[in-house]
Amino acid sequence: MDRLWTDFVNSDYHDWRGGDRSEDRLGKASWQQDFLERWQLNASVPASPEDELSMRNFRNELMALGARLSSGASLTDIEKQWLNGVMEAGHVRRTLTTIDQGLKLQLVAVETGWHQVMAEVAADFATTLVEEKAAGFGSVIIRIVAGCFMMIPEAEHRSTVMIRCVEI
Repeated sequence: MDRLWTDFVNSDYHDWRGGDRSEDRLGKASWQQDFLERWQLNASVPASPEDELSMRNFRNELMALGARLSSGASLTDIEKQWLNGVMEAGHVRRTLTTIDQGLKLQLVAVETGWHQVMAEVAADFATTLVEEKAAGFGSVIIRIVAGCFMMIPEAEHRSTVMIRCVEI
C-alpha cells in the first residue's frame, strides 16, 4: 500500500532485490519535485539546506518510530507529543466537497513549504495508525523488508505480501 509517509521514508532508498546499492534521494531536486507532484503538495524545489536538514532529521525520527512499532512496541505519550508537534506546524482549512455523489470533508493545506509537507507526512502516519486500529485489526504491523517500509494489518501479517519499491 502506497502511503505518503512510506513514500517519504523510503526516500532513503535501498535495493530491495538484495543488491548493495543505496541512495539518499531526499536532497535530489528531481525526487523532491516528483514527490510533491505525486502527493499534490507544494514547496520550493530544491529545498533549502535548512529545510533539507529538517526533513532528514524528521525522516530519521519517523524511521526509528516505525522500526520501534514494527517490533511490537506501543506508541508512547512522548511519541504522540512529537507527532502532534510536527502536525501542528501544518495549517489546514476544512472544506466540504462532493465526490462520487457523496459528501467528503477535506483538509486543504493553507500554507506551502517543507514544514507543511512534513506535517502532512506526520498526519498520514498518524491517520494510518488510527484507521487500521478503527478497522478492527487490533494493531498494525509495520514491516521493514529489505529497507522498504510498508504497513499491513495484524490480521494479514502472515500472508504473502508483494512490496513495490519504485525507482525514480
